[in-house]
Amino acid sequence: MKNFLFVILFVVIATTANATITVTPITETDFDNLDPADAVWNAQFFRLFNSSQMSVGPGLSGDDDFAGTTWAVSPSTNSFGFSIDGASNLEASANGNTPATDPVTDAFNEIWLFLDVDSTAPDPADLLEISNMTISKDTDSFVVSALEVTGGTGFVGQKIRFDDEAANIGEFSLSGVLTQQFGSASGKSWLVSAVGVQGPIPEPESFPVLLGLMAFALVILRRRRS
Repeated sequence: MKNFLFVILFVVIATTANATITVTPITETDFDNLDPADAVWNAQFFRLFNSSQMSVGPGLSGDDDFAGTTWAVSPSTNSFGFSIDGASNLEASANGNTPATDPVTDAFNEIWLFLDVDSTAPDPADLLEISNMTISKDTDSFVVSALEVTGGTGFVGQKIRFDDEAANIGEFSLSGVLTQQFGSASGKSWLVSAVGVQGPIPEPESFPVLLGLMAFALVILRRRRS
């Protein structure tokens, strides 16, 4: 019986003490249906049609004037990162270049990360990928699965939630490697974007269950002692 009670208490402590994230796929339809009022901030890397340059910048929702920089993108891999610092400043960087920052004042509890590739001349060998991604919050770090679009056109994305930050994620950092391999820039554009979203705040349905288990265990322990 003591072993049983120990297991209950261990499960409660382990479940409530360890931070976790939930990652779910999103589609282009999901993004198109996103209420603009729920999009708090966005940061992106993009290459326009017929350009050999990649641009990067952070911005608030509805702001197309990104405070960023433009440079020649590597034909293979480029390090990149999105982050919000302790002063609530959003920034996006790649290959060591850090653009100006934008302040983020509204709460967000989801990070939508996606790739979008458009081409008038798709090539099966074309590739856009973000990989080796790590997202960090406080002292916790998590590996995020890679995203890629092949064949010169397509959309792929995922939504990230910190399960213990239901109201506001706040300060965080995400880093990875951006790989773009296109035979020609002609007629092709691509976008790598992160969007901070204020999604629904889930009801903590598991809390009553865990507290109930803990109370049950404590009651039985007290009865055995008496």
